[in-house]
Amino acid sequence: MNVRALTVFTLAFAIVYGFVNTFVLWRAFGNMFGDGVRDALPWIVVAVIGLVGVLFIWRRKRVAKISWLFLVPAVIAAAIGLSITDPAFPGKRIHVPQYFVLALFVWLVLPVRLRTSATPLLTLIATALYGIHDEFLQGFHPSRTFGLRDMVVNLCGAASGVFVLLALSDSRPWRNGKADAPRVDRGAAMALTACVLGACLLAWAATGYRNDLLPYWVVLPVLAGA
Repeated sequence: MNVRALTVFTLAFAIVYGFVNTFVLWRAFGNMFGDGVRDALPWIVVAVIGLVGVLFIWRRKRVAKISWLFLVPAVIAAAIGLSITDPAFPGKRIHVPQYFVLALFVWLVLPVRLRTSATPLLTLIATALYGIHDEFLQGFHPSRTFGLRDMVVNLCGAASGVFVLLALSDSRPWRNGKADAPRVDRGAAMALTACVLGACLLAWAATGYRNDLLPYWVVLPVLAGA
């Protein structure tokens, strides 16, 4: 494993650790700097990411073409995620930049030789499924719960990250008309579809059974896909 890969995996591990302990870190940050600075933190992080992105684009324009068409949905996805969070919990806006960065790492850990036209979709699916899983883990805490809105916020952050990578990627397979067509086993495609649809069904049903046992049928599609 080279230094770059080791660095990416280390940072990815640190990000996931931060996700699991976001509430604790959020409370500690508020105690250290005050509630005002704490509540502004999501906007600060978004501003920093935006500034870094502008500088990166300005530098990259000299050596590579940028697809501005993908940057528009990236901004829209981030804006939706920031705007639909529960106003009673402004800290949840931090999930947008968190899942934005997580999508970057999910994509970047793949060697260039393994990236295909399916990579953007698989990156989005993997990050979104983790966002659903993370919300369910939160629901195990006796004083916390989970909701579809939070899962959608996570999805918006992930989608924003994927669109940014599409805009900046040099290896877009459809560039110059050279779209690749990776062969995907039909069984694998059906399993992946079952996992995705099953996770959505499970998330939707679980919100109606927060204080009750989940019926067995809602987990069958996920189990079938797995």
